[in-house]
Amino acid sequence: INLSPYTISQGIWSGPGITGNLFIPNVSGTGSIVLTHSTATSPSGLCPNSSTIAVRVYSLQAPVITSVTQICNLGNPFQLQVVPVGGLFSGVNNNAVSYSGLYNPALSVIGNNIVNYSITAGPCIAIAQTTINVAEFKSAALAVTPKEYYCIGADQPFNLNSLVQNTGGSWSGPGLLGSTFHPELAN
Repeated sequence: INLSPYTISQGIWSGPGITGNLFIPNVSGTGSIVLTHSTATSPSGLCPNSSTIAVRVYSLQAPVITSVTQICNLGNPFQLQVVPVGGLFSGVNNNAVSYSGLYNPALSVIGNNIVNYSITAGPCIAIAQTTINVAEFKSAALAVTPKEYYCIGADQPFNLNSLVQNTGGSWSGPGLLGSTFHPELAN
């Protein structure tokens, strides 16, 4: 900050963070900083005078939210981790996060959920943002009950996806080629 416009006469500024007529908060330290403006008559140096001003310098560490890559919408609520602590959380496109940072996947939107964290020190505000991807739970439950037994040579192969509520899963076990069950290949 150029301090020249704040004085009536030429003089010398002194104090932490002063370089010439500039006050540099990044190097002054934090807290209440006293700056002094001193004048004297020229060239003799008679009639010295000085004035002081106190300024408050705040330091605010840039916040960081620990990344959560992907969660299921049926997952348990969990506490988001941040540094430094003491700020407030908010959801941009969701109601899944409380002010204290408790994240509830059940209140998320499926897909990307934006979470903000803001912290203050005096008049200074710092904000961090993260995106949490919420995947939708897909049940593997059967919609149709299959037969209890199959006979080799008598029963034709069939697609097991015709039995499920939600297709797109994967099948494993004897007699399978992809999602098609072949009784003649089973044990």
